[in-house]
Amino acid sequence: MTLDDFYSALAVAIDEVGPDKEALLLSKLALLLAHELNQPQRALTLIEEARADC
Repeated sequence: MTLDDFYSALAVAIDEVGPDKEALLLSKLALLLAHELNQPQRALTLIEEARADC
């Protein structure tokens, strides 16, 4: 799997849940990925990086 595959799957999931649930989906995904990472400080750093790009 590539990052393009991940992006495509994420885009499809966002389309499927619709705009009303997009934030909920992305929040749940972020929490699941942070749990998998099991590095809370790294997860917080990534949040800051993502926010800086917005």
